[in-house]
Amino acid sequence: MNFKKGFTLLELLVVVAIIGILTTIVVFMLSSAKGKANDAKIQSQLKSMVSQAQLFNGTDSVFISDIVSPSAIDGAIAGGTLGEGILFNDTTITDNGLYILIRKLPSVTKIYYGWDGFNVLTGGKWFVAASTSKGASCVDYTGGLKSWTGISPATLTEFNTIFPFLTTSYNCKSN
Repeated sequence: MNFKKGFTLLELLVVVAIIGILTTIVVFMLSSAKGKANDAKIQSQLKSMVSQAQLFNGTDSVFISDIVSPSAIDGAIAGGTLGEGILFNDTTITDNGLYILIRKLPSVTKIYYGWDGFNVLTGGKWFVAASTSKGASCVDYTGGLKSWTGISPATLTEFNTIFPFLTTSYNCKSN
């Protein structure tokens, strides 16, 4: 008898198909886990902003930002002027602004933030809203973290629809 050792084409195709299916499942699970990890980081950074803002010791411009990503707050701040004492300042780190915490957010995060320009310790109002993989979260001068589930906002209109009191009272109360 003359038997050839090896695999048939059908056996090889079945193995390749199984490997492909397993790879797809693993990639899907990893991407889901990455989104959850990013969301947890966003929540943690936003919670830290409350205590960091209470350490802030400066005053300056009144502004509300355009939508930016964490890397876009370098240099001139959207919607305001960069100067001594800005709550979101990257040049005077000793003022304990929120710049460092915002910069540590995942790069895919869309951020919307604002401040009324008054000293936080004497009644100044501020907010930071950030997109998440499953919606958005917002923290403000009252110290509460508010979350919303839905399609992640990417425009000012979408953020203002989710958190309608941001531009009028710097408050994250959602609908």
